[in-house]
Amino acid sequence: MTDPEPVGLTPRQRLARLRKVIANTPAQAIHMSAWVSQCGTTACIAGHGAQDPVLQAEGLELTDGPWPSPTVNGNPVGNIGLSEFFGISNDAGTVLFYSDDARPRHQTKDRQLALIDRLLKEPVTT
Repeated sequence: MTDPEPVGLTPRQRLARLRKVIANTPAQAIHMSAWVSQCGTTACIAGHGAQDPVLQAEGLELTDGPWPSPTVNGNPVGNIGLSEFFGISNDAGTVLFYSDDARPRHQTKDRQLALIDRLLKEPVTT
């Protein structure tokens, strides 16, 4: 199987694609405490997005190793880099991608999808 060719999505289209990926991911497979779990069965929404062939073709991937983390075009990124990749504010990216011990249980699939829906309705800023 060959790697998919980049399709040149806009950041807004990438966010819509992430929404589709998350909508098709079982709720029990979404856990916001790690990019991807060591066993690979759960991941945060960025971790699931980085496993999608379309978003991979756009440059979003995971590093190898026991604790994978996201990269964009081979460069390690955190919440800010992910925010830029998906064309959202850093504040929105923190809520969407970041977790701390106090919040993961509140970051359910439905809440994260609702946030993406709200972000997709916002005007595109340049």
